[in-house]
Amino acid sequence: MSERFTLRITQSVMAPQGDTAAVIVEQVLNPDVTALRWSWDQAGPSALDVSLRREPRYPVTGVLPSDLAIPENAHIEAWYGSTILWDGYILTEDRGLGGVITRIAAVGYMASLADIEWDYTGYSSATTGDLMMRRLLDQRAPWLRPDTSGRWVDPLVTLGTLDSYNGQSVAQIVDVIRNAGDIAHHPLWIMARPGRSVVMEPRLAPLEPHYRIAFDHRVQSWSADYSQTARAVRARYGPS
Repeated sequence: MSERFTLRITQSVMAPQGDTAAVIVEQVLNPDVTALRWSWDQAGPSALDVSLRREPRYPVTGVLPSDLAIPENAHIEAWYGSTILWDGYILTEDRGLGGVITRIAAVGYMASLADIEWDYTGYSSATTGDLMMRRLLDQRAPWLRPDTSGRWVDPLVTLGTLDSYNGQSVAQIVDVIRNAGDIAHHPLWIMARPGRSVVMEPRLAPLEPHYRIAFDHRVQSWSADYSQTARAVRARYGPS
């Protein structure tokens, strides 16, 4: 049997309490009745849209139970076989006749940082991007954590005092760290990978993130463009 796409929904990891690992629903998606689309950007998983609409002759029959109650900001994952492709949290759900869920739209976890304001009342001397990122995640976004697989570096760039960023969103401060780069003046990759681990490493071509891409029988064509991998190359030839 060929592998299929699976949708998994659990409790909100952004909830202050509760069993966040409890699975609410885990459903293998039928490509005949399901349209699944997801995207990534420099911050990691960015958007997911899944249409669960059946044909009109099945007005009250859905892929998911009609009495399914999805909590606010529930965690959602898209899998292909045993490989996780995308994760984030649900923003909207659309329901049709009989309460059938016809569509779910979700965003990646880095998007949540845009709605969180930094407010630091203590005093701290100048800090580096590493310390600042760890403080931001620990105090404002505990559902995200620094990567532990080795893709987390200390940029060694001094950025300022923590209270100087009061009033800005966490996403704005992350952009400051990203644009400041590391001590070698390399811009940084700062992104959340599936599993909610945040990567912070120098952005050096061609060491860019390797995105997982899954295909099924409906894919008719595909192309890749590596033109932006390296902006310039200089070669010096020896006397030989």
